[in-house]
Amino acid sequence: PAPLDNYWVQLSTTTTTAGQDLNVTITARDIFLNTLNTNAIVRVTSNALSDITYPQLISGVTTVTLTVTTAGYLDRVVTVNTTATPSVTSQSTMFTVTSANHTTYAIETVEGLPTIPDQTAGVATTIVIRAVDAFGNTVLASTAGVGITSASWSGTTITVSAFTQGT
Repeated sequence: PAPLDNYWVQLSTTTTTAGQDLNVTITARDIFLNTLNTNAIVRVTSNALSDITYPQLISGVTTVTLTVTTAGYLDRVVTVNTTATPSVTSQSTMFTVTSANHTTYAIETVEGLPTIPDQTAGVATTIVIRAVDAFGNTVLASTAGVGITSASWSGTTITVSAFTQGT
């Protein structure tokens, strides 16, 4: 066979949910698409998870199970390469990761800052409340309601809008 030319990166599905497993089969191939008989260790990364995995190929093939956590619509990919041949890098087809069930809320400024800065008395401020899953993904289909209370507010009018696309 010819030398390593690419990795064939096959996904078990093109749509999954954050927190669920995604099986990925990796095959080392030459320029003629023949499977190479190699036991190399490959580096597996993805923009759908935070960990890097280093599975070993057995006779040129391995299947690895990844737990995806970062939601995205047809913009998630799995990338495979090795330190021995970093110039050979291959990616899977794009896939979708939907958010998991709504578990909590994220309160942010309109600018997306996670901490609301000190406010001036008598000056209105706007905050964004997002329905999120356990991984911090916005839950677009959330129909949960939200109420705001404070022991320090008096005579203050609070306008709460219904969730639209999770915010």
